[in-house]
Amino acid sequence: MKISTIIILYNLEKYIDDAIQSVLGQTRQADEIIVVDDCSTDGSSDIVAKYRDRVIHIKQEENIGTLRNSLAGLKAATGDVVAFLDGDDVWMPKKLEAIEKEFLQDEEVVLVSHDFIEVDENVQYVHDWNVSNETRLNTRRITKRYPKKEWSEKMRDSILLTKGFWLGSAYAVRKEAISLETFEMVLAQQPPPKLTYLQGHRWRDTLDNVLAPFIVASNANFKVGFVNEVLFKHREHGNNSWNVTLSLEMVLHNAESWQSVHDTAYHLIAHFLTDKNIERRYTNMHDEMELLKFQFTGKKLKAIGKFISVSPFLFKEKKIARQFARLLAITFLGPESFIRWRIQRNSKSDC
Repeated sequence: MKISTIIILYNLEKYIDDAIQSVLGQTRQADEIIVVDDCSTDGSSDIVAKYRDRVIHIKQEENIGTLRNSLAGLKAATGDVVAFLDGDDVWMPKKLEAIEKEFLQDEEVVLVSHDFIEVDENVQYVHDWNVSNETRLNTRRITKRYPKKEWSEKMRDSILLTKGFWLGSAYAVRKEAISLETFEMVLAQQPPPKLTYLQGHRWRDTLDNVLAPFIVASNANFKVGFVNEVLFKHREHGNNSWNVTLSLEMVLHNAESWQSVHDTAYHLIAHFLTDKNIERRYTNMHDEMELLKFQFTGKKLKAIGKFISVSPFLFKEKKIARQFARLLAITFLGPESFIRWRIQRNSKSDC
């Protein structure tokens, strides 16, 4: 089996060396390492150049966005399996060894993921902030409640229903399972996701969140693997921390981006679907982001109306209390005052 590693890069000169070193330090060496650089304007290229003997460096001539940049790496990869790594994250030494085992044990496995931990800029453990993360709760529910032979079915549902499945730097796919020609043809019929870099903030999990549902939907009889181990470290730093996203501009940008990702993903898988519940879920997720936009643009009456219409979905997802509290707070405080309050509260909780 040949494994290609694709490292996604944009202005990460402080971190890209660690990412490359984590790939080179694998117990099972990658057969191919590709860095796809979305026209970085910092010193990232100089750092990648140090590894020219080991790394294929694809640098875009202009900024083309994370989706197209990631797709360029996937198209260039020659491996049987392609594993993705964000340029500011690092893999554990046995990452490739562990995922290769999943692919080799069952030829029907087309996609593999695993758990991770959160670290700071210096790759030091931060805190278990994501114990209550929806994705972690979902994967732990599956791995604890069901025998491993049933994990695939549950993980497939998690991807199609976007209920929580680690992607990003945990994500590896069997390349032959991807009909890139069909993927690009269908994608061309849909406006591309509105995924941009804003104020240095890097949009994550873009290709993964549209490609993973496509792979699962278009390979209905194949399996999804999950390694129940922590195999990468997600680095939290200035450009991707929670407080950075807490600005009015970033909140609205993220809501618009998630809507675009979900709409694109549904467009890609609609042809393969027979379950109307999936269609309804994508509609509800779109409306949930619409509610967020109404709230943070001060459209109080529209926000209240949208909250009422989407409340059955929020109740089912166990989000209704949190969303109702936010609706009240923004209505009385205003969007900008609410954001300042959230930043202050988060700063105190970090101390």
